[in-house]
Amino acid sequence: MNVDRKRQPSLESRLALFWLHRLGIVTLVLGVVFLITYSMQTLSPEFAWLLPWLKLGTGFAVSTALLWLGEKLTGRDDQKWFGQALTAGGWSLAYFSTYAAHYIPSVSVIESLPLETALLTLVAAGALYSALKARSELMAIYSITLAAGTILINGPSLYSDISFLIIAIAAAILGNTQSWRKLFAFALAACYIGHFYCSLSITPNHNERLILAAFLSSLWMVFSVAIGFSLSIPAQARNLVTGLACANAMLFAVGLSATNDRSVELIYQTIFVAFGLLYLATSYWLKNRDQAQLSTVHALLGLSFINAAKLMHYSGLTLLTIDVVQIALLTIVAIRYDIKAFRYTAAALTMAFILFWISGASRNQEQVIIGIHAIEYFRIAALGAGVFAILSLLHLRTEGKNFYFNFYYFVSNIVAVLAIFNIDDLSWRAFAFGLIALTNYICGLRSKDDYYVDVAFLLLAVCSTQVLFACLQWNTLAIALTTATFYGGYIYSRKWEELDRSHLVQLFHDLLGYAGTLTLTALILVKAPSDYCSTQLALEAIVLLVVGLSTKDSFLRRSGLVVLAVLTGKLLFFDLANHNTFERILSFIAAGVIFLLASYLYSRFSNTFDEAETESDSFSEGAGAGAADVNQEGPYDRLLREF
Repeated sequence: MNVDRKRQPSLESRLALFWLHRLGIVTLVLGVVFLITYSMQTLSPEFAWLLPWLKLGTGFAVSTALLWLGEKLTGRDDQKWFGQALTAGGWSLAYFSTYAAHYIPSVSVIESLPLETALLTLVAAGALYSALKARSELMAIYSITLAAGTILINGPSLYSDISFLIIAIAAAILGNTQSWRKLFAFALAACYIGHFYCSLSITPNHNERLILAAFLSSLWMVFSVAIGFSLSIPAQARNLVTGLACANAMLFAVGLSATNDRSVELIYQTIFVAFGLLYLATSYWLKNRDQAQLSTVHALLGLSFINAAKLMHYSGLTLLTIDVVQIALLTIVAIRYDIKAFRYTAAALTMAFILFWISGASRNQEQVIIGIHAIEYFRIAALGAGVFAILSLLHLRTEGKNFYFNFYYFVSNIVAVLAIFNIDDLSWRAFAFGLIALTNYICGLRSKDDYYVDVAFLLLAVCSTQVLFACLQWNTLAIALTTATFYGGYIYSRKWEELDRSHLVQLFHDLLGYAGTLTLTALILVKAPSDYCSTQLALEAIVLLVVGLSTKDSFLRRSGLVVLAVLTGKLLFFDLANHNTFERILSFIAAGVIFLLASYLYSRFSNTFDEAETESDSFSEGAGAGAADVNQEGPYDRLLREF
């Protein structure tokens, strides 16, 4: 226990051993940097040319001394950490001295930019070799920190990005070959911060915007290649690499957006599209290397870049239309090739479509065409609702019920409902709600799933409210079509046997019949001319009776009888008081004919009803005397038994 305490360094030792040497090397490097950038005058003007060489020579001499001493101490195990710090400081000072030889006017002795770039690259390669030889990630981080810091001390400069680009390349090589993720992350942050510092401190013109875009694109390319084409990514480092990929894309997008201008907008759009395609290609390459997580992230980034270019170029209705087409294409490709990133992007674009559509339609309510507010947005919403419904069906058939099926199913209904509320006339709005309610109901019938019927109930309730609210100003054609929708759904659902219907389906089936009969009868009473109202009620009743008798549908038969009862009341309490008109006389004649025809039809089909009821009766399960008694019943006994 005492031995362990002796081995633990005290606070004084930690400060002296681990922090003083770092503070010392930083101070020494900064002192030489300040000396190089310090403005001084020589005693004799003819020796003025010698002063820059003396300053630079001092910088290179100090850096050489630090490198020599650091290399010597690195070979000793007990002073290895100290030697690595000296080496890092030496390379940083050498890098700055080389940088100053061209970019700092007071000591500029190299006029050729290619030569300067070559020398900077050579120094960076030396620092790279030194770090590789020492196998020290900390030493590499020291070098990058001091090199970036000494460059930034000189102030912002557009062409300082060349130095940061060289630093990025060196860090990318080291990070990949040595799996130094911390170095890579640190270099990414340092280079982008340096670029933003150099670019945001100036007001660029057209040419300088292009130069900034070129530097920023180069930084992005270096880090993207290093991330996407890593030699190996262990499981424990995947989250870090994924975060670096997202940070690289975000910083690049922010940098371009900050310097965007109409003069370079087309160029920036091209850059976004090109880099988006590169991300997608890298995603495919990573997927073949079993890097699923990184592949998904690259695909998402690629799609994000392409959509950013789309937002820069398109707006309004054109943008919404492109969104619908893009959502459909992304979903189809995602299902075909099982690409998660495409699924996520399609879902995100769908949510954005809903928000943009609501916002756009609400701002254009004054545009009314054929009774529809914001007609252009209504068309796009109708297109979107149809596409989303198809995508929901596609997911159902290929993958069954999953999150994406539910998502697109509900989105299609939401978009359809929002579009319908843009219809100004309540009668036509009720017809549209009736159609989508019937569509959901038919889906439930065909799939034998109450999941759709629940939504159909809600839509039918909304349809009913619209019918009631519009009763004083009904549009005859719209309400007639709504009634036909109710009856169409009722008759269509009769194809399914009652045993195959759930309780909800049977209830909805009955509600359709009631809604159809009530709406049609009310439409005749409200809209038909008073002199011909009774005649039209009689025609409704006979049609219901004929259809009910021919299809053996008891509800339609009873509905016909109810309408006849309504007709009888109208004849007694309204038409009888005004019987002196020719039209009312025709109404009485027509009603009489209808009553007679109804009676005849019932007598004609009564045997059929008896047989159907007898087959479904419990008597069919008995035998012997019970069956004989039924066969011996007379017509009056049978009639009494029916009542």
